[in-house]
Amino acid sequence: MPKTQRPTKAALARLARLPRRSDLVIEGGKRPLGVRIHENEQTVEPQLALWLDAQSGFIRGTAMINPLESTDGGIGEALAALVDAATNPVVAPLAAPARDDGARPVRLQPPPPGLPTRIVVDDAALADAARAIFTPLDVPVEVAEQLPAFDEAFDSVAPYLGVRPDTEPPQPFSWEIDAALLPALYKAAATYARRAPWQYMPDHPPVAVRLGANGPEPGVDTLYASIMGGGGQVIGMALYYSLDDYRSAVRRGAEIGDRDENVEEAIDLLRQAGAPVDQMEPNELRELVAGFMEQMEPGRAEPPEVFENSLVFFLEEKDESDPTYLEWLTTHGLKYTRHNVPFFLKTAAGSKPRQPDEREVRALTLAIDALAQFFKEYERVLQGPFLPVEGLSYQAHVQNNSDKVAVDVRFPPENYEWEEDGDE
Repeated sequence: MPKTQRPTKAALARLARLPRRSDLVIEGGKRPLGVRIHENEQTVEPQLALWLDAQSGFIRGTAMINPLESTDGGIGEALAALVDAATNPVVAPLAAPARDDGARPVRLQPPPPGLPTRIVVDDAALADAARAIFTPLDVPVEVAEQLPAFDEAFDSVAPYLGVRPDTEPPQPFSWEIDAALLPALYKAAATYARRAPWQYMPDHPPVAVRLGANGPEPGVDTLYASIMGGGGQVIGMALYYSLDDYRSAVRRGAEIGDRDENVEEAIDLLRQAGAPVDQMEPNELRELVAGFMEQMEPGRAEPPEVFENSLVFFLEEKDESDPTYLEWLTTHGLKYTRHNVPFFLKTAAGSKPRQPDEREVRALTLAIDALAQFFKEYERVLQGPFLPVEGLSYQAHVQNNSDKVAVDVRFPPENYEWEEDGDE
């Protein structure tokens, strides 16, 4: 049974002994963070309680509220943070502190404890609960619909919690598809994950998977699989609809690599110029600088389209997966390996990625299963040091509805020149 945190008797005793500060008005409340987390097989949206000095803008107390651990919607936790804001305030300004010598930040001292002259709250239920504590101490508690200082404080804290202010939480994951197709897809994904071919396979050349009439769309009978994961970042595969799509993706990858080098050079220049780049998170810094460089490119109105025609199969870390997706998997009884959660997309030039439709799911299932069989057969050979001059061929037999179909797998594709993509 969840146990709500409330101010302790000791904290209330300290509160009653505090001197009254005529210049102190505490305002704040609690607000949903706009993100969802997955805990104990449930998806919840945490809240943040935040209290500040309305005059100085200093945050005096905060508390993270997990709805699964509260019996009153977080009111008790918010009250405990309010009492701490008076008795044991922290120090957290909204803006970066001034510098006394142009380089080193001024050392900030925690504000003194004290009873406020009044408290302003953004929620009527929270205000009623606060009055039970502060009215006997002759501290009025008011309710205000608009609290600009609280809004500013929340927006200043939110980015450090991975939250973008003024945005709604993403919608819960859903996939409108025939549920009967899903167990085979996720079973194939789990089998592929256990084979872990990214530990020894390069991302080029691709592996040709011939599906014939079972391709993802008319006229596409062969997919070209690029195995992702050798760099230790994104794990999975991209199944391109043609060799031209694959080569286009390789060229774009090379362009991104060149851009990354330019971004690093730009960051070094900013650092030499005295910009506080080392105070930012590395990923956020790179995104910020890259976005700025894109905007500065002559004639650039918007970022270039980077997607090719492909089916993409990712393996995500469970801790990094959308919690509503994990909940959806549990609801549908779909299993995944302990460390990797599969995720699937369809990409196409000029459009946003989307979830695969039923024909594409069937093609994905056949291709992933066939590749898992291929890697089981040739794992030792593919680990080198040399591959047969004639390449490797394999005919997988994959269950398709009530029948088994033959899927031809070849590495590299027939008539493929090893040098044609490796130097791009």
